[in-house]
Amino acid sequence: YPTPPEVADKLLTGIDWDKIESVLEPSAGKGNLVKAVLENYARNAKYSYSSEVKIHVDAVEIDPYLRSILRYEFCGRRKSELHDRKQQLEESKTYDYDRREYLWPSEDARLEVRATEEEIRRLDRLWFNVVHDDFLTFQSRKHYDLIVMNPPFADGDAHLLKAIELQKADGGIIRCLLNAETIRNPYTNRRKILLAQLSELGAEISFLDGAFVDSERGTDVAVALIKVKIPEPKRSSVIFERLQ
Repeated sequence: YPTPPEVADKLLTGIDWDKIESVLEPSAGKGNLVKAVLENYARNAKYSYSSEVKIHVDAVEIDPYLRSILRYEFCGRRKSELHDRKQQLEESKTYDYDRREYLWPSEDARLEVRATEEEIRRLDRLWFNVVHDDFLTFQSRKHYDLIVMNPPFADGDAHLLKAIELQKADGGIIRCLLNAETIRNPYTNRRKILLAQLSELGAEISFLDGAFVDSERGTDVAVALIKVKIPEPKRSSVIFERLQ
């Protein structure tokens, strides 16, 4: 179920974007959460105004059609079309010799150029890659500051456990939406293991009713919004300990 923008914003509330450089989206779909990450980064990161400072987002998506949409949206083609549209609108202006300035054919055209320029600036701040298809078979030694996810409701517990496993290697943040029943009704061993790990990690869990009613694929299923921060593990060194 594609994540509505208002739900995505709730999911990302409280993140210090100046400390986020690398992000993983394990069930990226058409990119709703990728867009939310980019917009929140642009609004809140101290240096996000500079196109030289980029946020790196890796995406995993199992559906080949949706992977093609992700590449279109975030790998350059969409930005190229935006540049073309901006140029087309700019060329529609006429020069007023009495006022000695260029005039827009309409207010809508002027506003569209402003919106197009802002979207181009946002995309300039993104370094994006589709890195795998099935998250449950995904393996990586790369450190992610943030994993943000809205996994399939049917096996969201397996996806969140996988994310926890990845973040335990070097520490990091997880923000996840799950079917609320996964948390409220832990009748399987996997759900019990998940709840035990979330409790151990001090996860913050809240519930949203009707969050997906008006989404692209509407459902009245309640969801759990989960926030986890996994600390960086302490590294031991036999040589250092002997020197001490």
